[in-house]
Amino acid sequence: MITKWLLSYKLYSLSVVFAHIVILAIFFPIFAKVLFYTITVTATFCLFWLWCELMNEIETANREQLVHLIEVATNPRTKDALRYQLYIHDRESIVGSLDSPYQY
Repeated sequence: MITKWLLSYKLYSLSVVFAHIVILAIFFPIFAKVLFYTITVTATFCLFWLWCELMNEIETANREQLVHLIEVATNPRTKDALRYQLYIHDRESIVGSLDSPYQY
């Protein structure tokens, strides 16, 4: 019955590994603690990595939008306001810098 659900070797091997880990955790509680901390640290690292990647993507998109708006604007006062907004964005950005080649 279980083999019906485990059609792929990958899923089958993962279920065997998980079963062994559970058995080791039952018989050796220190193993369970080490395993818990290892999984927690790894998951936290992955979560923060994804958060930083998302922040980078959002800031890059915001910067590209400002640059596009500067290029298509016709009013000089609007361009000045957008350039100032771009300056503020680069100054306060997590990943940006004022040495960017896209400075206006």
